[in-house]
Amino acid sequence: MGVDIFKKYIWLISTVNSYNGIGIKELNNLYRDNESISCGEDLNERTFHRWREKIYEIFGIDIVCRKNEYYIDNKEDLKGNNTRLWLMQTIATHNMVAEHSNLKERILIEPQPSCEEFLRPILKAMQNNTIIDIEYKKFNNNQQEYLRIAPYCLKSFHRRWYMLAKKESGEIRTYALDRIYNIKQTNKIFSLPKDFHAGDYFNKFYGIITDNSIPSQNIEIKVFGKQVHYFRTLPLHHSQKETLTTKDYSVFTFYLAPTYDFIMELLSQNSTIEVLSPPTLRNQIKSLLKETLKKYKD
Repeated sequence: MGVDIFKKYIWLISTVNSYNGIGIKELNNLYRDNESISCGEDLNERTFHRWREKIYEIFGIDIVCRKNEYYIDNKEDLKGNNTRLWLMQTIATHNMVAEHSNLKERILIEPQPSCEEFLRPILKAMQNNTIIDIEYKKFNNNQQEYLRIAPYCLKSFHRRWYMLAKKESGEIRTYALDRIYNIKQTNKIFSLPKDFHAGDYFNKFYGIITDNSIPSQNIEIKVFGKQVHYFRTLPLHHSQKETLTTKDYSVFTFYLAPTYDFIMELLSQNSTIEVLSPPTLRNQIKSLLKETLKKYKD
């Protein structure tokens, strides 16, 4: 399938999704006016219905007609599939930026370490359940490891890609793709455990560090001022709830295991938050802040 037709599918999905019902004539006008997608051509009805069928086949998204207007019938399914949603949002954003190429000097995009050369072989190995050999170097030492692993899943976090994989020893570890130096495919097959689900594996954690020795617990955080809006619009974790709202602050609760990633995220919030409970986490944050202050003493 060509990239151009794929972009057109994404354009149709995002356009229909942004309207509370849209007719074929209005769709055609929007399509024709978007010359980066249409090259100034019309979207005829026959092509439109063919695209609808392909979109349902590829993405499982059903564009339905009611009273001569079109809607996405299963919007909740779209929201519930993070991979599908991320893919469409990424391409839809690319389409919008491409429409305004004359503004490229005024659109700044945060760079991300390139892992494209490794994503493809990892995805292929995941698709076929085949073992891969990798050369890997951690940030905390200069020793290069040569590992034979079974890739279980991929996860993006803070502009980096990570792979959860099982080592020959049986240990399950997470590897950052930007610390991989080489990948070799093998013909050796592995069996993905039937009860393994990537979402469940990371469910009780924030980020990519997992530690089952740390129990899930109720965590209360007081968030001050305008930072409340940032928490509301981009929750840190799926368990986040706003349990108290005042003029000056809000209290948010979480149910998760407070691993290193979560603690670092809390520290990055500086004076805009206060950990209320549990006491162990509050004291841990307090100790880390005291250690930080020591570095700034003259």
